[in-house]
Amino acid sequence: MGVIIDLDKEGSDRCDHVKLGIILINLIGAPLSFILLLIGILRMISSNKRISFLTSLVILIFSSEIVNAISKMIQLIKYCFEDTRMDTYDNNHMDNPRSIICQIQIVLSIFSDYCSLLANLFLSKRCYDVIKNKIGFLNKQKNIICPITVSILLSIILAIVLLFIDRIHRSNRFDIRDRCSYWCWLDLMPSIFCYVVYLVILFINIFFAFKTISCLKERYKKIFKENYISDVENPLSENSKENCSQYSDFTEEEKKELKN
Repeated sequence: MGVIIDLDKEGSDRCDHVKLGIILINLIGAPLSFILLLIGILRMISSNKRISFLTSLVILIFSSEIVNAISKMIQLIKYCFEDTRMDTYDNNHMDNPRSIICQIQIVLSIFSDYCSLLANLFLSKRCYDVIKNKIGFLNKQKNIICPITVSILLSIILAIVLLFIDRIHRSNRFDIRDRCSYWCWLDLMPSIFCYVVYLVILFINIFFAFKTISCLKERYKKIFKENYISDVENPLSENSKENCSQYSDFTEEEKKELKN
């Protein structure tokens, strides 16, 4: 057994100084996130008779973040079991109840992170295609299930593989990994690999973000030039937006596009 406000000395001043704040953030933030995300999903589902591709991806992102909140909240279950962190046995003794919960936390957290990143990647690609008026694989309604399935399956595979690598190359026991963080995470080497994959997905997302912004600016300039407006050096400036409302040469469709 153990106490929820676990402030026993951890042998590190760094842990002692930050532990209470981390515990409070976890106890308050995780349940609050869970509730707000669930409300968001229910509102999206109830307000859309026909859920679009983009809405489906947003729901997937919200759902994966709910899994992340759950991974933090199950920390409380650990305190139903004996605290063996101070016991002197070797690393091979790792499947006590707290260690098992710790490994579940790791898998859920990794799954959540990758699923959110991959869903965001598909979301960015879809937004880019819409701006470019490109007809691609993601434009077809029947293909909605594909990116969702890929995001979920690939995230599950990566989470399980990283945990398997961790179990093989671990340098410390699972049940002692929540001493500073109040939840468990990967050992050093698997963690580095995990973060490298994060960065790869993030950089691809950033690439599509800049491409989309560039396309928006080009389209904005084109509309102004077509209507003989010379002030297009900074098409997204407040001055240009004011000019937009001053000219009556625009069609209603063009005005709507500029506003969007």
